[in-house]
Amino acid sequence: MRKKVALIGLGAWGKNLLREFYKRSDVVAVCTTGNSANRDWLSENYPDIVHVTNVNKILADDSVEAVVIASPIDTHYKFANLSLKAGKHVFIEKPVSNNINNTHSLFKLSADKKLVFFPGYIYNFNPVLQYIQKNINKKEILCMLFEWDKHGTFNEDLTWNLLVHELYIIYKIFGQVGDIEIIGSFGCVTKCDVLSLRVNIGDCSILIHINRVSNIKHKKVSFRTKDEMLIWDHNSIYKYSKKLMAYKLIWETSEQPLAIEVEEFIKRVNSNNIDCDIIDAVTKVETVVHNINRIIYKI
Repeated sequence: MRKKVALIGLGAWGKNLLREFYKRSDVVAVCTTGNSANRDWLSENYPDIVHVTNVNKILADDSVEAVVIASPIDTHYKFANLSLKAGKHVFIEKPVSNNINNTHSLFKLSADKKLVFFPGYIYNFNPVLQYIQKNINKKEILCMLFEWDKHGTFNEDLTWNLLVHELYIIYKIFGQVGDIEIIGSFGCVTKCDVLSLRVNIGDCSILIHINRVSNIKHKKVSFRTKDEMLIWDHNSIYKYSKKLMAYKLIWETSEQPLAIEVEEFIKRVNSNNIDCDIIDAVTKVETVVHNINRIIYKI
């Protein structure tokens, strides 16, 4: 049965979420601040969806069973809190909140209300990460290198917008985030647009480098194990061949993580499965980012 869903926020990622939810549910309304470009885009691409600027119109609509939150990060807690109190299931784009106390509060509220609360950490549903978890022994990983180059966006802190992804991947592989050292950071458009970290987990050394003022767009993760060198690039895994002196494709997928993620949320709402199996991962990752921010932004 198709659920009636409403979306809050229609930025770049909000549009992606709308596309996937529209395929799998009845999206009846989208709430934005009234940006004319977004309003025109919605009218042109989804003329059957109602546009509202007052979130209370969504919350007061008893036919709306679930709310998808893709608004600016500093509004996540407000809209999630209101939605849960209104009896709506919630899909919330990462991070849950930029305040760790609010993150804990929302998990508790959703449990008390017996509602699905679904943090949108997309790498939790990434087939490549799942392949790595199944096929690479974490105890044999000697070092890793995370490299992420892109341009923008600059409307959110780099740490909350990008770093959370890398830390979440680390947690999923090792079951912990590890000890973190800030190697360096500097700003161009904002206070922090380039960030380098070192993470130590046992004998494994991990370097993270994120640059959002780059002239190229590329993201990859390199692994050095006891016996091999691997690279995760987009939807593919490559293994270094000493014989060929080159990397060889060993595995790839055409599955799209966002589609898998949205399908899982709809499935949980349909079955009223309120168990959130990533509470520990989310709270630990967001706690680490909160602490890093206190150093970088001196807050």
